[in-house]
Order: sequence, then C-alpha cells, then structure tokens
Amino acid sequence: MDHTNESYSSIMKYWGSMMESTQEFQQELHQEIQSLIQKIGNENLPITNFLTEKTDLVNRFQELEFERNLLFYKELQNKNAQLNGLYEQLRKENAQIAAIYEELKEEKRRLASSYEELKEEKAQLADSYEELKEEKTQLADSYDDVKEKYTQLADSYDDVKEKNAQLASSYEELKEEKAQLADSYEELKEEKTQLADSYEELKEEKAQLADSFEELKEEKAQLNHSYKELQEAKDELTISSVKLLQTSVQMDIQMKALKSTINRFEEVFMTPLSPLLNGLLETESIREDLPKVGIEPLDGMSPRNYLALSKLTGQLYLARWVQESLLESKKKHLVYLSDSELGLIAEINQYYRAEGCQWDILVVPEPGRFNSSLVQDFYTPLRNYKKFSGVYTPAFFQKDNDPPTFKARVKGQLY
Repeated sequence: MDHTNESYSSIMKYWGSMMESTQEFQQELHQEIQSLIQKIGNENLPITNFLTEKTDLVNRFQELEFERNLLFYKELQNKNAQLNGLYEQLRKENAQIAAIYEELKEEKRRLASSYEELKEEKAQLADSYEELKEEKTQLADSYDDVKEKYTQLADSYDDVKEKNAQLASSYEELKEEKAQLADSYEELKEEKTQLADSYEELKEEKAQLADSFEELKEEKAQLNHSYKELQEAKDELTISSVKLLQTSVQMDIQMKALKSTINRFEEVFMTPLSPLLNGLLETESIREDLPKVGIEPLDGMSPRNYLALSKLTGQLYLARWVQESLLESKKKHLVYLSDSELGLIAEINQYYRAEGCQWDILVVPEPGRFNSSLVQDFYTPLRNYKKFSGVYTPAFFQKDNDPPTFKARVKGQLY
C-alpha cells in the first residue's frame, strides 16, 4: 500500500512538473509573439494577422493541454482507490506515460526549435522594418523636396508669364533642375525595386511561417492521437478494475462459503473428535499402528486425520481397534495400562456416551477379586485365579447388560 502511494505521489509530481514546464514554454512563446506584434503594428497587416492567428493557436493549444492534463489528473484521483490492488498494471502504465513524456519532451524541443526560428524571423523582420523606416524617411524627404520645388515652380509660373523675356535666362536653370529631378526619379525607382525585393522576402518568410503552422497542425494531430491512446488505455484499465472487483466479490462469497464449511467441519467433526485424536497421538503403545487406519502421526491434528478418525467411530470400531492394538502392544512389551492409555480409554467411553451409548464400551476393572466373567490372565486365559494385581488391556462390551465380548487381560494371582 505504501509503495503504491509513493508511486502515485511520484506520478503526480511528474505530471505537475511536465505541466509547469509546458505552460512556462507556451507563456514565453506567447509573450515573444505579442512583443513582435506590438513592434510591427499595423505597418504590415498580413504578418500581424498571421501572428495574431499564431497567438490564438498557441492559446488554444495551451487550453487543450491544460484540459487534457486536468482530466487525466482527476481520473488518477478517482481511480486511486482501485489502483492499490493493481500495482503491476500501474507500473506498466507508468512506463507508457514515461514514453509519452519523452514524446512530449521531443515535441517541446521541436517547439523550442520553431521558437528559435521565429525569433530569427522576428529579428529579420525587425531589420527589414528598420530598413523600411529609413527608406520611408528618404522618400518623405524626397517628396518634401519635390513638393517644395513644385511650389517654387507654381510661384514662378506667373512670373514666367509676365516675364517671358526672363525664360530664356532661366531655361538653363530649369534644365539643371530637370536633370536633378531625373536623378531623384531614378533614385525613387531604385528604392521601389528595393521595396519590391523586400516584399518578396516577406512573402517567402510568410510561406515559411505557413509551413511552420502546418507542422504545428501535424504535431497537434499527433498529440490528439496520443491523447486518444491514453483514453483507450484508461478505458481498458477501467474494464480491468471492474473485472477485478467482480472477481473480488466472487472470492468473498466463496471465502464465506468456505469459512462456513470449515466452521461446520469443526463443529461436526473436529470439536467432538479433538480429545480422541489427541489421545491417540499421545498414546505411544498404539502410535505406530495409527497409519494402518489412515491416521498419520506426523500430520498431528490435521483435517485429514480428523476425517480418518471419523471413519473409525462408527459401530464401535474405534473402541474395538484400540482394544486390539493395546493387546498387540502388550504382547511385545508387557506393562500395566499407562496414564495415557487410561486417559484414551476414558475419552473413548465419553465420546460414545455422547453419541447415545448407555454403557462404557471399554472397562478397566479395579485390581482385587478375580471375576472370570470379566477378566482373564494374560498368559493362561483358561485358568482361574483368586485375585489379580494389575490390568494390561480393557474389557470390550459390545452390548449393555451382556458379558464382555473380549475380557480384560490382567495379571492373575493364586493367593
């Protein structure tokens, strides 16, 4: 959980940094274009309109970028609770986002390159603007000269009419002034040619800016495509989250059913059989015979051993098997019944009484008078003794109020 939160925090920082760097770059570009528009003003209206359109495009691009990042940020917040169980999928998504981030960095580099080109173009336009201003100043000066000379000619016109005789003397002066006007005219023609060249250069620069605009349109299309891919990935993640939630609900239902089954198993089998199974495992004399009836001592109190024990309890088979196992054990090592063996016999009788038996199935008689209907000597079963001093195996009673099916084995004494 902590690791997922840390990953989520790092993604937020990553997107925040990317948004800030993109917005800072766009703001710088916007300021540069606005400054260029203010410098150029209305003196070259097509370029101004184009740069205005460029500014609008940058503003729209900034809005789209902000809306896309804001949408993605909100989606990440809404899906945070679901992402805790999908850490591995998130790691893959992070790798995809990192790749997209590298693409955005590359796009930012391209925009920066375009920005540098625009700066160079701005510098060229500024130079051209200064040249145009100088040419305009020269034209204004020439125009003022011509206007002044025209005024002089107008003033002299009446004098010429009145003083026709003076025309001859003034003719050479007029020829000189005409030559000067011709020179001025040639200069104006050269300036017009220069202006035409500047206009062609501006047309080429406009074409270059149009190409840059088309490149920006293509980059915008690529960004839109990347955004669609991100949206598709988000939709896939949402579908996976719903499937995972459905699987989780089904697993909860199955776990509840399994817990109910386990509780039922414990209630029906394990609780009543627990003392019996523990007694069997703790009784060394029959421990090695337990695998013969499906009980593995090494498995301890395992469900498998409980199931095996439940099969032994029917029709008094468990009591009969314990009585026989004790008899076989005493044949190998003859000792009186131990505390663990006596405890096991008591648990068996208690279990069967709980199951409805009205008598003790296994009976351990107290040492004393030798009752041949209940006991027999271990080595000489057909011989009668006066008393007995110890018990080796219990008596087994198949039915109540009937003689034992198998008598208790004891140590008989004649005196």
